[in-house]
Amino acid sequence: MKIVFLTIIFLFFYSCSTQKNEYLEFETSNAMVIGSKTNIRLVPTYRNNKKNVKVKIFRHNEYLDTRKITTEKYTEILNLFSQISEKDTAKAIWIDPPSIEINFKKKDSIKRFYYIGIPQKDEKLYELTNLILGTAKLKIQDID
Repeated sequence: MKIVFLTIIFLFFYSCSTQKNEYLEFETSNAMVIGSKTNIRLVPTYRNNKKNVKVKIFRHNEYLDTRKITTEKYTEILNLFSQISEKDTAKAIWIDPPSIEINFKKKDSIKRFYYIGIPQKDEKLYELTNLILGTAKLKIQDID
């Protein structure tokens, strides 16, 4: 009886810890504008709800909101992120450009993408940025 109870407790804590091993984080900032940082973190919860991905939103270095999106929307974002490569970099030279950093962590691996400037409409990053900002009810014009 004691072993069964300990096994259940172990499995519960293990499942809780594995849920924290995956997230997609989108961050934009501008070094010349103090407090211009925007951070959006998408964290799947693996529950049986219709909307089971939490979207945590920080704007101007302050907590703004937490929303939920569907797994399908999260999968769409991940699929688009997987299509982005190092060749997708800023095509224009900017004076005082914002920077965009996207990190995807799953278990022990992390894929990072860094971009300087605001993506153009013909780039995959533009579509990805719009999708991520849309989960936070922000627009690409909100990037400082």
